[in-house]
Amino acid sequence: MNSKIIPRLDFLRAFAVLIVVFFHLKIPGFKFGYLGVDLFFMLSGFLMTHTMMLDRQKYKTFRVKQFFIRRIRRIVPSLFITVLMTGLLAFVFFSPEQLFDTSKQGLTAQLFSSNILFFSQAGYFAPENEFRVLLHTWSLAVEEQCYILFGLMLFVGKKVNFSAIMIIMGVLGLVVLCAAYWTLLNPERAIGWLASIPNLDAAIFYLLPFRIVQFIAGGLIAIALFGRQPIKSIWFTSLGIIIPTIAMFLLFQFTLAQTLSSVLVMISFAFVFVSNPILDKLGRLPLIKFTAKISYQIYLTHWPFIVFWRYWTFEELNTTEIAILFVLSIVSGWGLFWVSNYITSSNFSWAKSARIVFGTFIVSSFIFGAGLFTQGVEGRLPEDRRLNTPAKWREIETSYCNDILVDGEVEPDQLINLPLVTCSRASSNPATIYALGDSHARHLVPGLSEAFPDHTIAIMYFSSCIAQSGFEGFVYSYNERAIQANACVERNRRAMEFFRTAAPSTIIIHQFSGYDGDNSPEWYAAAKYVIDTLTSYGHAVTWIGSVLRPNILVADCIAVPDIFSDEYLSERCVGDIDTISSICKKNQALSQDFPAVFINTNQFFCPNLDIDKCSVIRDGIPLFRDKHHLTAEGSIAFIQSFKEQIALQD
Repeated sequence: MNSKIIPRLDFLRAFAVLIVVFFHLKIPGFKFGYLGVDLFFMLSGFLMTHTMMLDRQKYKTFRVKQFFIRRIRRIVPSLFITVLMTGLLAFVFFSPEQLFDTSKQGLTAQLFSSNILFFSQAGYFAPENEFRVLLHTWSLAVEEQCYILFGLMLFVGKKVNFSAIMIIMGVLGLVVLCAAYWTLLNPERAIGWLASIPNLDAAIFYLLPFRIVQFIAGGLIAIALFGRQPIKSIWFTSLGIIIPTIAMFLLFQFTLAQTLSSVLVMISFAFVFVSNPILDKLGRLPLIKFTAKISYQIYLTHWPFIVFWRYWTFEELNTTEIAILFVLSIVSGWGLFWVSNYITSSNFSWAKSARIVFGTFIVSSFIFGAGLFTQGVEGRLPEDRRLNTPAKWREIETSYCNDILVDGEVEPDQLINLPLVTCSRASSNPATIYALGDSHARHLVPGLSEAFPDHTIAIMYFSSCIAQSGFEGFVYSYNERAIQANACVERNRRAMEFFRTAAPSTIIIHQFSGYDGDNSPEWYAAAKYVIDTLTSYGHAVTWIGSVLRPNILVADCIAVPDIFSDEYLSERCVGDIDTISSICKKNQALSQDFPAVFINTNQFFCPNLDIDKCSVIRDGIPLFRDKHHLTAEGSIAFIQSFKEQIALQD
């Protein structure tokens, strides 16, 4: 296996990039297409190790300088061009909030540290990532960090047995990854320093210490096969097809398999690296070879196209759009490959190529610097589109919690002992209005405070915890996180015990609509139990129906440059009609099932209950600060519209 051309690797590169693209295009059947990046990491480890083994065979030593030069020539020009073009388009299209965030992404992407930025913000699959146009650069940051480490290993490998270094690093990487998996699955028995890492699942996804083993695994396979003839065995060929197929089946069926996906990828594709004549034949096909050759550039360009297109339409992609974006990704990938190769070809001296690349870096840094230091260059927007950011609206909402403010969205393992009241506005009047539920209970605080200034307002909110969980056999588990589900159940039971002995008060139940199982018989039984029990304790209970959430970032949809006309915005920023319609029906049904306590909120959003006239904007101001939480102004108008229907306990 001394040849630099290993056809099946071309197949794997083409396969890896295509399943990532299909995953981002949300094509059915590619739910776990993001694992193409895991495969890329293994491929990278294999190829760079194989290349350096060839280099040592020819030159009798590892040429570390040449290793870095090759990596820079391949990675940097294409990345910097992509980042620059992304910055220019973001300046033209994005809201100040999005441009500010993109500026942080761009600067860290150029410094190969964007994985750390994204880890500090949210998990890879968090909804807020849908418009992070450089989100995909996290993997390039991990690659570059690995290259630096690998270069150091090559340098030491000049004096010490290189294979031994790789084995030691592989063992260390595997131990770290297994310890992280253990801690993730058994948080009550966390291992050492891993217990102090916030969002460990995101850390496993984004950070090098948990990814290095994939590069090393590919490298160790390259070392094991170097100088040996390919294994011609029907068993290896069969295993190389059967085992990845089984792994994909497990990923679709079992949560544990999804958690351990990195290990499954390494085990599955190890057999393909060793030998697979079938994939070798496929890898020699011209279309596969072409896709493999430009796979890096396809990866760079496909996600920005998807994000900008979706930002323009503010809708999910339809079939035609998916096809167009796929073709654009291939064509733009080829164009970027050609431009990058031209810049680094013999047409230019090394110094001239470096000046071009560095100039690209300077221009994009200036754009992102301006976006960062001016909070998104708000001056690009017409005056009537300059709105509060979601963070500012959240800050206004928080200002109403002027007596007690406790973060109800902390890590699940910290929630067991969280105080029941997490947001409170005190009053001289002992009469108290309690709002019980998830984060939607919290967004009521401005409205309740303004509507009932003579009452103490106490918000008993806990993120993704609904009042019904823990009663009559119903338990809601957010993303199947047992710790959070158990904490919610314990909290609800504590709340019920509190209300059993508390003075008669006003209790408002309010929550997100759309949780798994919130239309089940158990959920209905739990809702009836909660209402009947609280009423039997002497409290006045009101269940405020769900808000007709837009399911889009309405404020971000409005706060855009005038490249978007007012007419287009009136069509673009209406919200997700299907979601609004389904919640309307749910509210209507609950108002019939619980007529004594339930307030149907449809009328507030839809005049005369006409779904075609439902609106999430009022007088040009969005009612929502994000996809489903009310702004302070929205909360005030919301509560005021049915203030008289709230049953107050005197």
